[in-house]
Formats: sequence, structure tokens, C-alpha cells
Amino acid sequence: MRLDKYLKVTRLIKRRTIANEACDAEKIVVNGKAARASYDVKVGDIIEINMGQRPLKVKVLKSLSMLQRKTLPTTTSLWRTDMGPYEYKVVRIDGDYAHLLRTDIDSDETVLVARALLPGEIDEGTRLLWENLEYTVIG
Repeated sequence: MRLDKYLKVTRLIKRRTIANEACDAEKIVVNGKAARASYDVKVGDIIEINMGQRPLKVKVLKSLSMLQRKTLPTTTSLWRTDMGPYEYKVVRIDGDYAHLLRTDIDSDETVLVARALLPGEIDEGTRLLWENLEYTVIG
């Protein structure tokens, strides 16, 4: 699906003409490069919208090319804005799940994460970095 249409359909930008003008003014960046309105949006693309006081950065989670307007899912299931980076420590492993403690802020709350989403080589005490919807082992 074209970038200008994707921005309108997902409600990231209210009108397609505004999305088109933003692309022409190089206010829309996809994967680190200024993008044209005709760019074909793909799953995994990171779109940055630099309009207004607060830039918005989202990652495309689902393709819309096969969907009809009547069957569109909620917009929040199409993209995600919160991409870290956050640091965690594995405090406990329970079978298929790991309990992670965020270490870059003061917090006692643990997060339960499926081990399938984590790197294979983790043990209790392993430090992880969560960035761009992906966990990696650090130091």
C-alpha cells in the first residue's frame, strides 16, 4: 500500500493530501530515509513523522494491502510507537516464560515474557536490551 494511503487509513495523518504534502516536504522518513508518497509500505518498516512539536516514530506490524475498508482492524494493532531502548535483567525462568526486571529505572515490578521472544542463550542474571521490539543480550 502506498505510504500516503497507509498514513491516512491508519489514522496517523488525518487526510491523504496532508500525508502527500508531508512526504513532499520530507517530513516523513521511512527506515532512516526521506520517503515519497508512492513508497510501498512493508511490515517491519519504521516510519517517522516529523510534524508539529512532537515527532512520532512507529513500526509497521501488519500489512494492509489485502484488507478492505470494512474489515480494517483497530489502528493500534497496525503499528507501535514504544520501541525502547530499555534494559532488563532476567530474575527468574519458569518453563516457557522469563521474569524480567527493568534496570534502567527504579522499579520492583517484573514483566513476564515468553522465552520464544528472547534470545536462546539466556539464564537467570542475564542482562537484556529491548529496542525496536527486539531483545538482545548485553554485557
